[in-house]
Amino acid sequence: MSVFHPSHFMTRLPNALSGAVALNPRRHWAIALFIGCLALSTAIQAEAPRTTVEPRPDPLVSVADGRRLAPDMARIVARGELVVAMADMDIPPFFYLRDGRLVGLEVEMARDLAHELQVAVRFNRQAKSFNEVIDLVAARVVAEAGVRGARSAGWGPPRRSIS
Repeated sequence: MSVFHPSHFMTRLPNALSGAVALNPRRHWAIALFIGCLALSTAIQAEAPRTTVEPRPDPLVSVADGRRLAPDMARIVARGELVVAMADMDIPPFFYLRDGRLVGLEVEMARDLAHELQVAVRFNRQAKSFNEVIDLVAARVVAEAGVRGARSAGWGPPRRSIS
C-alpha cells in the first residue's frame, strides 16, 4: 500500500484541473496551492501522535456509611458534629436570639446542612466580631464553617476587610 504524500497530489493537480474545468491559468496554481496546503495540514495532523487524556482522580471520599462526599464534608461526618462560628451579636434576619433560641436564615442553613450530613450541629458564638469568626475558622478552633463573610481556611487565606 502506498503512503500518501502531498507532493504526489501537487504534481497531478494542474493537469486534472485544466482537463476538467476551463479556468484562468493563473488561478490553477492558486487553487493547487490552496488544496496542497489543505492536504499537507491534513497529512501532518494524521501523522501527529494522539495524546490521551488521563482521567482525573476522583475528588470524593468514601465515609463509613458508604456515601461519597467532598473531603471537608467527610471530615465533618467523621467528627460527627458540624461546628459553626457566629459572631456574638444579633444580625436579623441572618442569625439572632428569639426567646432564648438561635434562629435566622444562616442558622436554618446550618441545621439543614447538618441534617443532610446526618450529624449534630453546634454554634460557637465566642467571636466578638466577624474578623474573630475568620480567625476561629482559620485556626480550626471551629470546624470548617463560619458565617457572614468568614471563609474556610481550606478555601484560601482569610479576608481581613470585614468590619
